[in-house]
Amino acid sequence: MMRGMHHLCVAGLFLGLGCDPSVDLKTLRLKLWEPVGMDYFTDDATLSVSLETADGQIAQQSQAAKDFTLELGGLELNNSEVKVDLTLTKLGIDHVGSTDWFALLWPGADDSNFEQREVSVFAGPKNELATLTLSPTDAQATFCVDERRQLFFGSALGGDWESYGLEFKYLNQDTRNVSNGPIFPATPANAKCAIDAQQTVWVYGGCDSNASPVGTLQKSPAREDAEVQVFELERQRNSCFVDLLVEDENLWILDGGLVEVRSRNGEILASWEKSRADVAGRLLHAQNLPGHVWLSERSADRSGTVYLLKYEDGEIREEKSIFNDRTTECTNARSGAIVCITTEGLERVNDSLDAALLVDGAVLFADDFAPIRLTEGRRELWVTVNQGGDQLRIANTETSKTVTAEKSRPDSVLITGPGGAVFWGGGGSGLHLLSTEPW
Repeated sequence: MMRGMHHLCVAGLFLGLGCDPSVDLKTLRLKLWEPVGMDYFTDDATLSVSLETADGQIAQQSQAAKDFTLELGGLELNNSEVKVDLTLTKLGIDHVGSTDWFALLWPGADDSNFEQREVSVFAGPKNELATLTLSPTDAQATFCVDERRQLFFGSALGGDWESYGLEFKYLNQDTRNVSNGPIFPATPANAKCAIDAQQTVWVYGGCDSNASPVGTLQKSPAREDAEVQVFELERQRNSCFVDLLVEDENLWILDGGLVEVRSRNGEILASWEKSRADVAGRLLHAQNLPGHVWLSERSADRSGTVYLLKYEDGEIREEKSIFNDRTTECTNARSGAIVCITTEGLERVNDSLDAALLVDGAVLFADDFAPIRLTEGRRELWVTVNQGGDQLRIANTETSKTVTAEKSRPDSVLITGPGGAVFWGGGGSGLHLLSTEPW
């Protein structure tokens, strides 16, 4: 059994005193991404941390945040996966953060210079909003995450996409700052984006101020000054309702009522058309169903339908429809399953493709709350926002908590981040963090 991991330390923007800047095999360092204007590592702050291994071992410690150290020598760590939960209390307010499961790295016998990779944790006031970055300031922006749930966001460079293009930035979890990504020329900020396993940013669609489709399919490596490849359109675009999903081998594109499967070189492999072209939609991964995707219609009056589509032998087929004429929005849960806002509340599609009620409408819709966007914070904590963008609601199976925003953000988006973090963006008010935890 390996007992080489001696301790864990936690650092903020400036190092906590117990977190030596030299990182080696004996040290696992967590680095907190603090909200704007927040300094967690002051004399009056205390920090409580719990580390759990995949086989159920737990180490815990609570002490002053400035010199926090958690000894791990008593754990049997044998190439184990671990996750960390923390609470930092400052001026009587709890700030919480957590990691997803991640693997500890072990060196070879002769690798004396081996270093553990630092792990970033987004920490904010428990179940309250905090400003994470002041950008993007544009009313319109596009958002997507990579496999590490590293958030990328694109907005009009210089406020003018026609002249300067769509500029991407991302929350760099390694350096804990907002780093520059690629720039896509002549691409509006309402285009859709997706990131594949090779860290390629794909962009599709977009409309100008006259609601005329102008964007096309493009891709670029996810770094500053990277070359952008533009794919020629094989047909005329006719809708502003678009979405983009990257699967292992192919791309799925939604454009109005038309769904396409395309190869990585932009070639159209198959197409399928749904009956309603006048409603927005969202493409979602289908867990444990190779070659399948979910297509959910977005409808504020809960009249949308969800389709299960399959690409096989050069054609797209509709395999099943569910929540017919009674859904608003769907999302992929952290488990990979899809969860939808329906007329009944929140419902999940299980492995047998049947629906199961997660949150009753009496909880979700209480006080006339009308959610239109949905994502998952901590497991089984669901975060929604209303159409006006002035209230968010966090719900579990029995109760809910409403969070009121300082400024309304119509057309805003919710994105599941690492651990229990939720990112709230759009509406020209920068990017906010909601750190979720059961109450």
